[in-house]
Amino acid sequence: TCHIRVVFQVQQLFFPELFAFLQLRLPIDISLKSCPSHATLVPQILSEFTSWTNSHNDRCGHLDLHLVNKSDTSSYLGTASRYSVKLGCCRFTCANGHPEITLSDRNMQLGIPKEGIRASDVVRTLEDLLIPHVPSVQAQFSPRYRLAFSLLNEDAAVGGAASSWAIEDAIDGYLTPTLTELSIVHNFTIESQVQYHAPLAFEPSPGSRTVADSEWKGYELDQDELKTFINSAEWTLASSVNNDIVLHFILFVPTHSRRPLWVLKPDGTRSSTNAFIIPQWGGVAIEYLSARDRAHPFAIFRSQLHSLLGVPSVPLNIAVKSDSVLSAWQLDALLRRRGVENTKGTIEALNSIMKLADRISNMPVRVDVRGDVLGALDALDDVHTHRLSSASLLSRSSEALTLSSRAFFNPGMLAMLYFPVEHKYAVYTPLFAPVSVPLLVATIKEIRAWRQERRKKLGGDAKRDSGGEASTDN
Repeated sequence: TCHIRVVFQVQQLFFPELFAFLQLRLPIDISLKSCPSHATLVPQILSEFTSWTNSHNDRCGHLDLHLVNKSDTSSYLGTASRYSVKLGCCRFTCANGHPEITLSDRNMQLGIPKEGIRASDVVRTLEDLLIPHVPSVQAQFSPRYRLAFSLLNEDAAVGGAASSWAIEDAIDGYLTPTLTELSIVHNFTIESQVQYHAPLAFEPSPGSRTVADSEWKGYELDQDELKTFINSAEWTLASSVNNDIVLHFILFVPTHSRRPLWVLKPDGTRSSTNAFIIPQWGGVAIEYLSARDRAHPFAIFRSQLHSLLGVPSVPLNIAVKSDSVLSAWQLDALLRRRGVENTKGTIEALNSIMKLADRISNMPVRVDVRGDVLGALDALDDVHTHRLSSASLLSRSSEALTLSSRAFFNPGMLAMLYFPVEHKYAVYTPLFAPVSVPLLVATIKEIRAWRQERRKKLGGDAKRDSGGEASTDN
């Protein structure tokens, strides 16, 4: 073991740089090219883009966006992230004068209708692709996720239950392509189960509107009921014991007496998918279809998985020309955002270690903790000083976060959090108090005796002095 001060004396030159990492910049080159008929639009777009980036620094975050005319290659930043935008004429008639936009790899083909297009519309399209909206339901980042699929029958004893589901075929058809493309970000483990008794903890509200071809209104779940839909007391949803973050996906089959069971949106209308997401936890789909139609919920689960993992969506007016499920623009945006989140998390963990060391000066730290701190700093240095690709950025930032978290949550360091110096006094005072009291009493007695002896001695000396003076006078 070594002393925490030794560890941080070694890093005195490194830790001040942590504040520089808060200003992490990720340069991105975007080349703009136009056909001759729309050449005059290029300078307008360049000007609009520059104005937008200058006035939206908070929106750009850690990105240094650099849009240049393709003919001016000297303006390139030489980054690992480079995109191209080509302006051309629409091949087809565009509805409502909207441009025809197609994505292919990291290239965007933008067909301009006869009516023309505003430069601000092009800039807004780039904003949606490079800085997409972050889903509010996304789960905390983890290199590994466990996906738990559960088929829950409300009560199989009353009939109408689903005894099995073709989960392997459904996963292969709906999820495998997505999981394969996201394997550069996460490792996935899949597990499944079927339960035949999963009662609700409340009575659903009767429906307020009739369904097609029927007078029966069924039942509805409003937003308050959705918050308590998961019956943790009676549903066995616990996954295997490990440290992986678990994302649950539940297909709930209500009993005949509760069909149809509808999910209501916040505005009170029925959800077209009859499903909902529990932020950072998972998704639920409510079904009562036949076995041949039961694969459909996995299309919903795929969409829910995208939201939980923070995968950005492509605007509806943009077509993706690719055999892949996710475009390169989507993957890059996801990798960059997760990389920045990991970098911030690493800085917070290292700063917490520094504060902990300042607060508990005698904290011992083993060599493995020192190695984790050094490794996290090395990974942060790569993120900060090298122009990494999006995949490399995520890899190194994820490594830094793992090492810094492991150092902070090391058992030796956590023990000191719950046993500060004040606790030592509380532990040792009862042990030394019985011994200290007699010693203190004896010390006080000795001091009193010494003072009395001293007074007597001083008094005797004074009498002798006064007697000598009297004899001299006589």
